[in-house]
Amino acid sequence: MATKQSPVKIHVRAIKPEIASPPNAGLAMTIFNYMPTNIRARFAPSPTGWLHIGSLRTALFGYLIAKTLHGKFILRVEDTDQKREVAGAVESLIKILDWTGIRFDEGPHLGGDYGPYVQSQRLAIYEKYAEQLLAENKAYRCFCSVERLEKMRQGQQAKKLPPRYDRACRELAETEVNKKLAQGEKFVIRQKMPLAGQVIVRRIARRHKISGPRFGRPDFNKVRWYADLSVRRGG
Repeated sequence: MATKQSPVKIHVRAIKPEIASPPNAGLAMTIFNYMPTNIRARFAPSPTGWLHIGSLRTALFGYLIAKTLHGKFILRVEDTDQKREVAGAVESLIKILDWTGIRFDEGPHLGGDYGPYVQSQRLAIYEKYAEQLLAENKAYRCFCSVERLEKMRQGQQAKKLPPRYDRACRELAETEVNKKLAQGEKFVIRQKMPLAGQVIVRRIARRHKISGPRFGRPDFNKVRWYADLSVRRGG
């Protein structure tokens, strides 16, 4: 069991986007004249069901912004939740959007310079960086079973405590880790957050969520940001 530490203070500072206001603008839309023309907008649905009106609206807005600014509109499939994946959902989505006049410039059905465009095909990329975090002691392997984690969560809820991992595997000795690996025990990789001091997060977006990892599959909220960068810059 991990030693009790003083809580970490986390400060979140919102950053206001620096977009210059156009002089003597008569219409709000004229701000587009002052924005870059190499826009790359992406629509990243999860194939866990059929296209609904909210997703269609999101795709439409992204498409209109990209095309108004003479940019590219990209499809990336977020198939990290394979337990709930619906066969044929992606093909149906592409067909419906094509019928509405929304057409992609890059995607799993078209290819492009910044693929793969399906998250499950990008595992080698994320494994590389996971190994780098482990080597730099910024992450650790957690061998806790689903049953243990569920029992721990229920105990915390019974005590009116917020559910959180107790760091049981954070300081495992290297010999013990190697022994568990040799025995073929399943594990997830957890980020090793500092236990003291301050963490300052600079962000523009107001919504942020991090959920738990899964065996053999990268967590959606942890890989999405890298996929967004790579769609824009490559890599």
